[in-house]
Amino acid sequence: MKIASLAALALVLAPPVTGAQLVCLPNDHWGQILVGYMRLFSVTPTGGNQTVRINLGLPYITDASAVKLVTAEQTCKKARDAYIANASATATVRPAGPVYVIVIGDKYAVIDPVYRYSTIDTMTIQILDSKFKLLHFFG
Repeated sequence: MKIASLAALALVLAPPVTGAQLVCLPNDHWGQILVGYMRLFSVTPTGGNQTVRINLGLPYITDASAVKLVTAEQTCKKARDAYIANASATATVRPAGPVYVIVIGDKYAVIDPVYRYSTIDTMTIQILDSKFKLLHFFG
């Protein structure tokens, strides 16, 4: 199942976080992998990928260039602040560091590679609308 592969991916995608002042994580190897997965689920998906798109509340995209990593610090700060506000107060690791922010049409996927919502060792992906309100989360 595609959600299982996303969980497996999230398990291994915990890159070292450096530069405590950063808000946006860079367009690095891990960022490109995450963009690739968001494209897989959003850009003309079929079968199981379509199911994941619907479950995550991602828009249907026909142009792959509409799915990309955000590098604008102001946008990342808004997304990170929303991510932190939505995070579980009982989490053992609180989100506070830089995040990957991927724009998917009019939605954002936000990932803190350190934060874990539960005891399952996978990254938490939050899907936010254009006003940075939580729509869905996976993790």
